[in-house]
Amino acid sequence: MFSFIFDAIDSVIGQITSFANQIQEQVYSPIDGFVNEVLNGVWRGKGADSFVQEMREVVLPEVGNLVAAISGGGGMGGGGAFTGLIKQAVGVISELDDAISSIGNAIGDVFDSIF
Repeated sequence: MFSFIFDAIDSVIGQITSFANQIQEQVYSPIDGFVNEVLNGVWRGKGADSFVQEMREVVLPEVGNLVAAISGGGGMGGGGAFTGLIKQAVGVISELDDAISSIGNAIGDVFDSIF
């Protein structure tokens, strides 16, 4: 009965996952790559050390948290908080759909027995 809702929700979850992947590819990965370049010696000194520390302790974890909040609970790429709530809502809608179908079938059975 509500299959159009399930299709729409699957589409939204796909878009959310795609967005999270874009953050991973366009933000996290380039920053992580630059940190590795600094560690390999392209920049040296206290400024480089401070940069690496800030990136590793603040920026990269926060970007990872953003990706996790959008699509992955335990880190990059898993099924996460936001999509988990959506899937929970889908479960409720599915249960409602099953209940409505059962009631409809029961009413149909009653009418069949009468007529």
